[in-house]
Amino acid sequence: MECSICHRQFTKPKALPCLHTFCEECLRSYIASNPDSEHARGGVPCPACRQTIYIPAGGVSELPDNPLALMITHNFIGQDTGELPPSYQTLFGEKAFDPEASDVSFVDNPSVAKLVHSFGSHGSNEEQCTFLSGLAINEITNEIVVSDCSLNKVTIFSLKGQFKRSFVCNCSIRDVCVTAQGTLLLSVSRSGSALLREYHSDGRLVGVYGSHYHYENPYGVAMDSMQRVVVTSLEKNMIHLLTEQKRPSINFGSKGSGPNHFFQPYFVTVNGRDDVVVSDSGNHRIKVHGLNGQLKLIIGGQGHREGQFFYPLGLCVDKWDNIYVADSNNYRVQVFSPEGQFLSSPVKKTFQYGADVKPTNIALFGDNKMVVALRGSKFCQINIYQFQLSAHIRSYGGKDGGNCCSLLCCFSPSVAYDEM
Repeated sequence: MECSICHRQFTKPKALPCLHTFCEECLRSYIASNPDSEHARGGVPCPACRQTIYIPAGGVSELPDNPLALMITHNFIGQDTGELPPSYQTLFGEKAFDPEASDVSFVDNPSVAKLVHSFGSHGSNEEQCTFLSGLAINEITNEIVVSDCSLNKVTIFSLKGQFKRSFVCNCSIRDVCVTAQGTLLLSVSRSGSALLREYHSDGRLVGVYGSHYHYENPYGVAMDSMQRVVVTSLEKNMIHLLTEQKRPSINFGSKGSGPNHFFQPYFVTVNGRDDVVVSDSGNHRIKVHGLNGQLKLIIGGQGHREGQFFYPLGLCVDKWDNIYVADSNNYRVQVFSPEGQFLSSPVKKTFQYGADVKPTNIALFGDNKMVVALRGSKFCQINIYQFQLSAHIRSYGGKDGGNCCSLLCCFSPSVAYDEM
């Protein structure tokens, strides 16, 4: 791993929410010399992926350090032994979370998911991706839906990972969710003033929504049980709620680190109680709000131990309202109870696929299948795992057997999946 600006080993590596890392001084010089118009509104395109990044008020120095990138780099350079990258104990010391020695009370819960299938690759061919962003399960068609915010392409696979079709949009796309009718709802930008577009799964446009919004830079999108839409705004650092007719309803939040603030809220889902669950990525935490904006729960804070995050991105809930989070810069997936208690870390050490390969999104289907999107430099892959929480852990409540977050990413016994 090296800084893609100076092409040398990292010096004081700083992590961006898009998961790219650069030397602090390289990033400071790049921002100072960048003429992009977004800079006037506090945003600047990432030097690697061109995604708009919003720099903290205090400047580059307030971006989080990424010592893990530096340590992994040191362990890869000069080694030709075939050994795996370092463990978390090597990187972080004896107090790093180790499921074998954890004091978590649910000791009989399997701590690691079983990988059953992998598919997808990096590239520009019809079935390939370059920058995985959105991930959803279409329970009506039994398909996995992926959005690529670099190619502005939606790609659809079977539940076994077989490529079925794809289509390209003539705007910038971000996240995707599935409506009750099986159509695809995408968060978009550079589509006039629109916030959302709806498509049939074959790429036919159904509608364009959100003409009241300008310069929002929307990202995450989800739907509640009444088909009301929830969209995150990276520009305004707030959450927008739209009616089932996709008209403006309310919004809540503003930029900051306080309990009622957000900083770069990337992804969102809705649980079985129609609570809005947000990955407040820039604040390294997960927040749960009611549909009226009332704060109900905050999980986490920056760190590498259990229950902490380093740029959490995609998330989803199961039918018991347990929360699954792609803890991207910690190279793992974490699971929490509806009350925010840490339960498990079923996927870990994704840097074993490559020094900068991280989980960026997650979805669930069937009784025990977990879909995880992985992204790195010239790396895109989707893994399907077998994983199920122990019965006494998953009995917290929620709508047993019901739809917890529309059709976005729930466990649903109605989705068939053959053993692989």
